[in-house]
Amino acid sequence: MIRIPHLEISLILIPKTGTTSIKDYILKNCPGSIEHKRTHISKHEAIEDKFASPEDRFIAVVRDPIELQLSRYFYKCRQGMVERNSPEDFRQRIKQGKGLLTGGEYYETAPQYWFVDRTDWLVPFTRLESFYSSFIEVCGYLEVHPFKKLNKSNLIHTSLLLPYYYDAETKELAEHYHKQDIELYKKAKGYKF
Repeated sequence: MIRIPHLEISLILIPKTGTTSIKDYILKNCPGSIEHKRTHISKHEAIEDKFASPEDRFIAVVRDPIELQLSRYFYKCRQGMVERNSPEDFRQRIKQGKGLLTGGEYYETAPQYWFVDRTDWLVPFTRLESFYSSFIEVCGYLEVHPFKKLNKSNLIHTSLLLPYYYDAETKELAEHYHKQDIELYKKAKGYKF
């Protein structure tokens, strides 16, 4: 999490939502911004740790949870935590987790709704091409000027690979498991600041 005290704004950093790139940019370009010693914490943990104030406005970027699972899988592949990257391996892992790609720290697999609550500003991370729009929107509220595009690690949009990695069974399992996150994402897509 990062906080800009003079604006009373905190940015919740949910894993695999592009917020690491946003965090790095804000810390470099927004004087006075500070980073919590634990990057991926919930709003409630930040308040409990007295890092953020309950009066802060909290901003979170949320992502389609079905796409988020696949992004987490690709991340694990790039980090060498998965031996072979294949649709079959991904499906097997989703089935083993009953809809959840398991393994790793809790914050890596925690549902997005765990990080936020209904009072937060939600910015949808939709497809890669509109990610920069979300970034500009966040920067506008943080009074930071986005002069350059962020670095992104994916060469192919994760959303384009969904039909190859999910079959009907694993998609249904994932949709059932992530029902609350799907609702959160739909809320973010319709959210107006």
